[in-house]
Amino acid sequence: QKGTGINAQNSTTTPRTLEVDSRFRNLQRGIFTRGNFDVNIHDCDQFWDIDGEAISINSMNYDRSITIINNLQFQRNNIGIRVSGGRLNSVTISNNHFDNSGFVETSNGSYHNTAITVQKWSSTPANAGIVEIFNNTISDFRNGIHAINIKNVRIGGYDGTGNERPNTITYQLSNSALSEAHHGIWVQNCDDADILANDVINDEPTPETNLRGI
Repeated sequence: QKGTGINAQNSTTTPRTLEVDSRFRNLQRGIFTRGNFDVNIHDCDQFWDIDGEAISINSMNYDRSITIINNLQFQRNNIGIRVSGGRLNSVTISNNHFDNSGFVETSNGSYHNTAITVQKWSSTPANAGIVEIFNNTISDFRNGIHAINIKNVRIGGYDGTGNERPNTITYQLSNSALSEAHHGIWVQNCDDADILANDVINDEPTPETNLRGI
Protein backbone atom coordinates (compact mmCIF):
# COMPACT_ATOMS: atom_id res chain seq x y z
CA GLN A 1 0.00 0.00 0.00
CA LYS A 2 1.12 3.55 -0.66
CA GLY A 3 2.07 5.72 2.27
CA THR A 4 0.77 8.86 4.00
CA GLY A 5 2.38 12.23 3.42
CA ILE A 6 1.67 13.76 6.87
CA ASN A 7 0.27 11.85 9.85
CA ALA A 8 -0.48 14.07 12.88
CA GLN A 9 -2.19 12.83 16.06
CA ASN A 10 -2.90 14.56 19.37
CA SER A 11 -5.04 12.86 22.02
CA THR A 12 -4.15 15.33 24.81
CA THR A 13 -6.37 18.12 26.09
CA THR A 14 -3.78 20.68 24.97
CA PRO A 15 -4.69 21.96 21.49
CA ARG A 16 -1.98 21.98 18.86
CA THR A 17 -1.75 23.94 15.62
CA LEU A 18 -1.06 22.32 12.27
CA GLU A 19 -0.32 24.51 9.26
CA VAL A 20 0.47 22.90 5.92
CA ASP A 21 1.66 24.31 2.59
CA SER A 22 3.19 21.44 0.59
CA ARG A 23 2.84 19.09 -2.41
CA PHE A 24 1.53 15.51 -2.31
CA ARG A 25 1.74 12.92 -5.09
CA ASN A 26 1.15 9.18 -5.54
CA LEU A 27 0.06 8.37 -1.97
CA GLN A 28 -2.64 6.51 -0.06
CA ARG A 29 -3.33 9.66 1.97
CA GLY A 30 -1.89 13.13 1.62
CA ILE A 31 -2.62 14.59 5.07
CA PHE A 32 -4.18 12.69 7.99
CA THR A 33 -4.94 14.24 11.38
CA ARG A 34 -6.71 12.84 14.43
CA GLY A 35 -7.52 14.68 17.64
CA ASN A 36 -7.05 18.10 19.17
CA PHE A 37 -5.74 20.35 16.37
CA ASP A 38 -6.46 23.73 14.91
CA VAL A 39 -5.84 22.98 11.23
CA ASN A 40 -4.90 25.42 8.48
CA ILE A 41 -4.16 23.80 5.09
CA HIS A 42 -3.58 26.40 2.43
CA ASP A 43 -1.85 27.02 -0.90
CA CYS A 44 -0.87 23.40 -1.51
CA ASP A 45 -0.45 23.25 -5.27
CA GLN A 46 -0.58 19.46 -5.78
CA PHE A 47 -2.67 16.60 -4.46
CA TRP A 48 -2.15 14.16 -7.35
CA ASP A 49 -3.03 10.46 -7.62
CA ILE A 50 -4.24 9.85 -4.06
CA ASP A 51 -5.86 6.42 -3.62
CA GLY A 52 -7.61 7.26 -0.33
CA GLU A 53 -8.14 10.79 0.99
CA ALA A 54 -6.02 13.74 -0.08
CA ILE A 55 -6.95 15.44 3.22
CA SER A 56 -8.54 13.54 6.11
CA ILE A 57 -9.30 15.50 9.31
CA ASN A 58 -10.80 13.62 12.28
CA SER A 59 -11.32 16.15 15.05
CA MET A 60 -12.75 13.53 17.44
CA ASN A 61 -14.87 15.41 20.03
CA TYR A 62 -12.66 18.50 20.15
CA ASP A 63 -14.10 21.86 19.14
CA ARG A 64 -11.30 23.30 17.01
CA SER A 65 -10.90 25.51 13.93
CA ILE A 66 -10.47 23.78 10.55
CA THR A 67 -9.57 25.90 7.54
CA ILE A 68 -8.83 24.40 4.10
CA ILE A 69 -8.41 27.14 1.50
CA ASN A 70 -6.65 28.05 -1.76
CA ASN A 71 -5.40 24.57 -2.65
CA LEU A 72 -4.96 24.42 -6.39
CA GLN A 73 -4.84 20.90 -7.79
CA PHE A 74 -6.77 17.97 -6.37
CA GLN A 75 -6.38 15.58 -9.30
CA ARG A 76 -7.28 11.89 -9.50
CA ASN A 77 -8.26 11.52 -5.83
CA ASN A 78 -10.67 8.97 -4.39
CA ILE A 79 -11.72 11.59 -1.81
CA GLY A 80 -10.42 15.13 -1.96
CA ILE A 81 -11.32 16.45 1.51
CA ARG A 82 -12.92 14.50 4.37
CA VAL A 83 -13.64 16.31 7.65
CA SER A 84 -15.28 14.32 10.45
CA GLY A 85 -15.89 14.54 14.19
CA GLY A 86 -18.39 14.89 17.01
CA ARG A 87 -18.16 18.69 17.08
CA LEU A 88 -17.69 20.64 13.88
CA ASN A 89 -18.24 24.24 14.92
CA SER A 90 -15.68 26.13 12.83
CA VAL A 91 -15.03 24.66 9.39
CA THR A 92 -14.20 26.67 6.26
CA ILE A 93 -13.50 24.97 2.93
CA SER A 94 -13.10 27.46 0.10
CA ASN A 95 -11.23 28.34 -3.09
CA ASN A 96 -10.04 24.80 -3.74
CA HIS A 97 -9.87 23.24 -7.21
CA PHE A 98 -10.74 19.59 -7.93
CA ASP A 99 -10.48 17.71 -11.23
CA ASN A 100 -11.03 13.96 -11.42
CA SER A 101 -10.83 13.63 -15.20
CA GLY A 102 -9.12 10.34 -15.99
CA PHE A 103 -9.53 8.98 -12.44
CA VAL A 104 -9.54 5.18 -12.14
CA GLU A 105 -11.65 4.03 -9.19
CA THR A 106 -9.68 2.82 -6.15
CA SER A 107 -12.59 2.09 -3.78
CA ASN A 108 -16.31 1.28 -3.74
CA GLY A 109 -17.16 2.71 -0.30
CA SER A 110 -20.21 4.89 0.32
CA TYR A 111 -18.40 8.14 -0.40
CA HIS A 112 -15.90 7.02 -3.01
CA ASN A 113 -15.01 9.49 -5.75
CA THR A 114 -16.15 12.51 -3.71
CA ALA A 115 -14.49 15.93 -3.79
CA ILE A 116 -15.61 17.22 -0.35
CA THR A 117 -17.37 15.39 2.46
CA VAL A 118 -18.04 16.80 5.94
CA GLN A 119 -19.38 14.23 8.38
CA LYS A 120 -20.61 14.93 11.90
CA TRP A 121 -21.10 11.70 13.78
CA SER A 122 -24.54 12.66 15.12
CA SER A 123 -26.98 15.52 14.74
CA THR A 124 -26.86 15.98 18.54
CA PRO A 125 -25.58 18.14 19.99
CA ALA A 126 -26.42 20.57 17.19
CA ASN A 127 -23.64 22.71 15.80
CA ALA A 128 -23.09 25.98 17.65
CA GLY A 129 -20.76 27.48 15.05
CA ILE A 130 -20.34 27.64 11.29
CA VAL A 131 -19.57 25.01 8.68
CA GLU A 132 -19.25 26.68 5.29
CA ILE A 133 -18.17 25.43 1.86
CA PHE A 134 -17.92 28.00 -0.93
CA ASN A 135 -16.04 29.15 -4.03
CA ASN A 136 -14.76 25.66 -4.89
CA THR A 137 -14.54 24.34 -8.45
CA ILE A 138 -15.17 20.61 -8.92
CA SER A 139 -15.01 18.63 -12.17
CA ASP A 140 -15.90 14.99 -12.84
CA PHE A 141 -16.22 13.66 -9.30
CA ARG A 142 -19.09 11.25 -8.63
CA ASN A 143 -20.14 13.41 -5.68
CA GLY A 144 -19.23 17.06 -5.62
CA ILE A 145 -20.06 18.15 -2.05
CA HIS A 146 -21.50 15.94 0.70
CA ALA A 147 -22.56 16.81 4.26
CA ILE A 148 -24.25 14.76 6.98
CA ASN A 149 -25.71 15.66 10.41
CA ILE A 150 -24.71 19.35 10.23
CA LYS A 151 -27.31 21.90 11.26
CA ASN A 152 -27.09 25.22 9.37
CA VAL A 153 -24.40 24.04 6.98
CA ARG A 154 -23.70 26.72 4.36
CA ILE A 155 -22.92 25.55 0.83
CA GLY A 156 -22.36 28.44 -1.54
CA GLY A 157 -24.21 31.65 -0.70
CA TYR A 158 -23.19 35.29 -0.48
CA ASP A 159 -20.54 37.41 1.20
CA GLY A 160 -21.26 40.37 3.46
CA THR A 161 -21.82 42.74 0.53
CA GLY A 162 -24.14 40.42 -1.38
CA ASN A 163 -21.65 38.97 -3.86
CA GLU A 164 -22.20 35.35 -4.83
CA ARG A 165 -19.68 32.76 -3.60
CA PRO A 166 -20.79 29.72 -5.60
CA ASN A 167 -19.39 26.25 -5.76
CA THR A 168 -19.13 25.29 -9.43
CA ILE A 169 -19.60 21.56 -10.06
CA THR A 170 -19.36 20.20 -13.60
CA TYR A 171 -19.84 16.84 -15.30
CA GLN A 172 -19.27 15.44 -18.78
CA LEU A 173 -21.82 12.64 -18.69
CA SER A 174 -24.23 13.31 -21.56
CA ASN A 175 -23.44 9.96 -23.21
CA SER A 176 -22.90 7.90 -20.07
CA ALA A 177 -24.96 5.10 -18.53
CA LEU A 178 -24.48 5.40 -14.76
CA SER A 179 -24.71 2.34 -12.53
CA GLU A 180 -24.83 4.38 -9.31
CA ALA A 181 -25.98 7.80 -8.20
CA HIS A 182 -23.92 10.91 -8.91
CA HIS A 183 -24.70 14.00 -6.84
CA GLY A 184 -23.60 17.56 -7.38
CA ILE A 185 -24.53 18.40 -3.78
CA TRP A 186 -25.68 15.70 -1.35
CA VAL A 187 -26.92 16.54 2.16
CA GLN A 188 -28.14 14.01 4.70
CA ASN A 189 -29.94 14.97 7.92
CA CYS A 190 -28.78 18.61 7.69
CA ASP A 191 -31.53 20.74 9.27
CA ASP A 192 -31.74 24.36 8.06
CA ALA A 193 -29.06 23.88 5.40
CA ASP A 194 -28.38 26.91 3.21
CA ILE A 195 -27.54 25.81 -0.35
CA LEU A 196 -27.42 29.01 -2.36
CA ALA A 197 -26.03 30.39 -5.64
CA ASN A 198 -24.20 27.21 -6.70
CA ASP A 199 -23.74 26.01 -10.28
CA VAL A 200 -24.17 22.29 -11.04
CA ILE A 201 -23.72 21.69 -14.76
CA ASN A 202 -23.60 18.70 -17.11
CA ASP A 203 -22.09 19.20 -20.55
CA GLU A 204 -25.42 18.49 -22.30
CA PRO A 205 -28.97 17.47 -21.31
CA THR A 206 -29.28 13.79 -20.41
CA PRO A 207 -32.15 11.42 -19.55
CA GLU A 208 -29.87 9.66 -17.04
CA THR A 209 -31.75 9.52 -13.70
CA ASN A 210 -28.63 8.70 -11.68
CA LEU A 211 -27.22 12.20 -12.27
CA ARG A 212 -28.70 14.50 -9.61
CA GLY A 213 -28.05 18.18 -9.00
CA ILE A 214 -29.03 18.33 -5.31
